[in-house]
Amino acid sequence: MPQFDVHRNPGRTRAVIPFVLVAQGDRWKDRADRVVVPLVLASEVGYRDPTLNPDFTIDGTAVIPNPLQMATIPLRVLGPAVGSLDGAHIRVIAALDAGTNVRYGGVGSRHRRRFPVLRPPPRLGAAAKPDSSDQKPVPHEARPHR
Repeated sequence: MPQFDVHRNPGRTRAVIPFVLVAQGDRWKDRADRVVVPLVLASEVGYRDPTLNPDFTIDGTAVIPNPLQMATIPLRVLGPAVGSLDGAHIRVIAALDAGTNVRYGGVGSRHRRRFPVLRPPPRLGAAAKPDSSDQKPVPHEARPHR
């Protein structure tokens, strides 16, 4: 089962989450389970982040991925693939990054401004003298834990 394949949801939540997307890389294809992202009916979601929840249509059904609810499903319960989002892998990877890497400035991070910006020292010309103010470190902004 290649990465980005779409399968029907074998679980009890299939009325709202009709499909799951295989997020697990092909490197781990010998494992007995798969990491999947639920593809939720677009009509069931009120607020969407365009990066975290891009729109897709599978078998005529409008769905959005919810990477914040990734789960592991045994391979034996996943049926055959009904589609693939391999052609949209850039959007899928951006959604996965937005859901997992926001703390470190991932795609769409609202925390990006809270981390220090490291800048190279200014270039000194032949006539320029080093100024001690040019060597001041950028202060680290403390980020409260949530």
